[in-house]
Amino acid sequence: MASDPTDESDRRAFEAAWQTMDTAPKDGTEILVADYRVAGGFMNVVAYTDEDFPNVWETQEFLAYHHEAFTHWMPLPKPPEATTAPKPFTFADPNAQREHERIRAESRREK
Repeated sequence: MASDPTDESDRRAFEAAWQTMDTAPKDGTEILVADYRVAGGFMNVVAYTDEDFPNVWETQEFLAYHHEAFTHWMPLPKPPEATTAPKPFTFADPNAQREHERIRAESRREK
């Protein structure tokens, strides 16, 4: 089976985006980091901070990592564009759908 050249070029571009930590931004920008000293690698999204502790990388969950905990970083990709609004949930059983709508209407009147 022949490999798709697009997949290979995408993989090379992705790998080329990784940079060593000495070039990582230290202005609070969130970045994707990796530690390749761990078998299989370890990745997380962090931002540099020195507010509570000096020289740490902090996650959105407020986990702090030593400033030398990671070996590589790359900018986060842009989030996907919204395409269409999701369709509202409907019940397969029409009786269940009517009951659900009745209960919602009742709860709105009570407010």
